[in-house]
Amino acid sequence: MASISKNIILLDDGVTKLGGRNIGKYPLHHFIHHKSSAGEPGWPLKLISTGEDEWIDGAYRFRKNSSVFAIEFVTEGGFLFVQEGRSYNIVPGNVFFVHLGKDNEMSTGGIPYSRKRTMIVTGTSLRGILAALGLDRHDFIKPRDLKRTHELFSRAEEVFRAARPGFMREASAIVYETLLFLADGLKFSEFPETLQTGLAFLEENIDRRVSMKELCRHCSCSPMTLLRLFKRYLKSSPTEYFIGMKMELAKEMLTLTSKPVKEISRQLGYSSQLHFSSEFSKRVGLPPTKYRRTPKLIA
Repeated sequence: MASISKNIILLDDGVTKLGGRNIGKYPLHHFIHHKSSAGEPGWPLKLISTGEDEWIDGAYRFRKNSSVFAIEFVTEGGFLFVQEGRSYNIVPGNVFFVHLGKDNEMSTGGIPYSRKRTMIVTGTSLRGILAALGLDRHDFIKPRDLKRTHELFSRAEEVFRAARPGFMREASAIVYETLLFLADGLKFSEFPETLQTGLAFLEENIDRRVSMKELCRHCSCSPMTLLRLFKRYLKSSPTEYFIGMKMELAKEMLTLTSKPVKEISRQLGYSSQLHFSSEFSKRVGLPPTKYRRTPKLIA
């Protein structure tokens, strides 16, 4: 039988207080941390630690005036998360945020066994980025694409584990990408579930062609219903919206990578580079090669 520790204060520096209750070895943390990640001040975003932890019923943690920001991705079981008096039952597939300067508590809420993946983040621009993205106003979110969410956490772990030269810069980029990805889901969070399902499916399959028939089958609805939802909430048809998604990704790849246009067209599911270039020119106003050479204004 697991031993139960009394409530203990793990940290009290006069500003932040961290405490809780252990049940035997739980919560069991499998975090990757490097000394260099705690030093080198001045990073706009910096990953301090990443990994996963296991919890059992009875294990408990609280923070008063939290000194950390953490992205917590629940993968098994579930968590009872309380922040500033607001209580949430976080199920697998959802992400919750431990916010800087907030009081919070977490436990499994009676669930026998739970797991989550974690990124602990700091940085000189962290508060500003969270505010700009609107994430500072949310305690939890349901990501639109679970596969992508797992991939981002796995990439962070792999980069920290390998610790190759320049790994802190790469980890910082992954954190920023993760925050952008999660914030992108906020604008869709009020959409009907059928539309959210369709948008996630298109995003997951942006590298190939998706027919209206296949999309409707995945969403378990009729073409008329799907068309009505897209028109009402996105002012576009499913086909037009999907092409627009491809063009936005194409612009990003043309700007940020040196991939040949032929390779970009292939990665976006076009069987013909000519077809891709024609579509791009029609929607962007410039052919891909000229768009790549055009200076971009970055605000």
